Amino acid sequence: MKEHKHSFLDKPARTILVMTLPVLGTAIAEPLTSLADTCFLARLGSTPLAALGIATSILSGAFWVLGFIGVGIQTLAAGAQGEGDKDLLQRRVGTALVMAGLLSLLMVVLLPFLGVISEAMGATGELGETAVEYMRIRLFGAPAVLVGFAAFGALRGVQDMRTPLYISIGINALNIILDPLMIFGYGPFPEMGVAGAAWASVISQWLGLAWAVTALRKKIGFRLCLHRPTLKYLLATRRDMFIRTGSLTFFLALATRKATQSGDQAAAAHQVVRQLWFFTALLLDAYAVVGQSLVAYFIGQDDRAQARKAAAHTILWSMGSGIVLALLLLLIEEPAVRLLVPADAAHLIAGAWLISSICQPLNALCFATDGVHWGTGDYGFMRNTVVAATAAGIVGLHFIDPASPDCLRRIWLVCVYTIILRGVPGLLRIWPGFGKAPLRRGKE
Repeated sequence: MKEHKHSFLDKPARTILVMTLPVLGTAIAEPLTSLADTCFLARLGSTPLAALGIATSILSGAFWVLGFIGVGIQTLAAGAQGEGDKDLLQRRVGTALVMAGLLSLLMVVLLPFLGVISEAMGATGELGETAVEYMRIRLFGAPAVLVGFAAFGALRGVQDMRTPLYISIGINALNIILDPLMIFGYGPFPEMGVAGAAWASVISQWLGLAWAVTALRKKIGFRLCLHRPTLKYLLATRRDMFIRTGSLTFFLALATRKATQSGDQAAAAHQVVRQLWFFTALLLDAYAVVGQSLVAYFIGQDDRAQARKAAAHTILWSMGSGIVLALLLLLIEEPAVRLLVPADAAHLIAGAWLISSICQPLNALCFATDGVHWGTGDYGFMRNTVVAATAAGIVGLHFIDPASPDCLRRIWLVCVYTIILRGVPGLLRIWPGFGKAPLRRGKE
């Protein structure tokens, strides 16, 4: 049985905004916690802050590579809802949860190699030891993170954007409360420094997972199983997303390594710009999440004309928001630098901040088109585009001299270059639709 008439058909702009606002709230919550970590640890000096940057770069990369499970199940859940098949929906969701739990066990493999990975990122001595300590603790939260990805993806697939918002606010609010208690030591808590920030994250993530699974069972229901077609789809998604995300992660890790080679102060400044860039990226990615659900829903109903319309609205709203974000970042630069950057690193950040700010509309285009391609299941195209852009970015990083006084500015110029190489082909894939474009006119 088909679902009732979707609100997008009559009020597309309103539907996009109503769906996007809760995702924006969710997107804001997590990076605000990262910024809180940055703010608290900046009080301990450049070395702890640089260690946090290296550790989170490695861990977020690992989680990001395995986060395909959330992307895949969101498309599958939206398609099942579009078809009106509740049994299929529950089987798909149950399979994603089981697969996420099994994947989380793979993270244990990283434990013996954390020191080597940290050293490869340019972190040695006290800097490397601090980064490894943080990562060892955070790995205890790996199952909560990955199963949480699957739960959030399933909820968003059925276009429930509010529940992930409430859970994310709860997780991150608890993290921010625990941070100063465990970093600096108050009341019954000992002073743990960087390790305290890691434990605050782990505790919050596990409590958030319990909430997410309970909400998922109530909203959708699920059958813990290995549904073969779903498993096959997710494994195919894993292959393409692993290559795509692995390429991006490798590039971002090389960028962090290059900044670290330039010195602790440059690494600390890079950490601040990187966190703000991820913060705005997650804000703009809210449109990608909504676009993915809407496009997959209408494809599930075999209505590609409405899927194209959803793609157009998503991209336009995203780019408009990107322009607003660029202006805001330029306005808040001075107070943000005073708050977030250690005094000995403040002189290095100006050029990188400017570049990161003015590239926001390009980020918006790139992320919105990604969401459309996720919704159509066009993972192979995304993989190839990102690999090509990343290869060009790696070449660019190679020619940057770490001893150069404008090393950080050049790193961020290369980052913008890779965004352009992803966003422009992504748009052309949708309009006019080259190659085997799923949304090309004439495919109805």
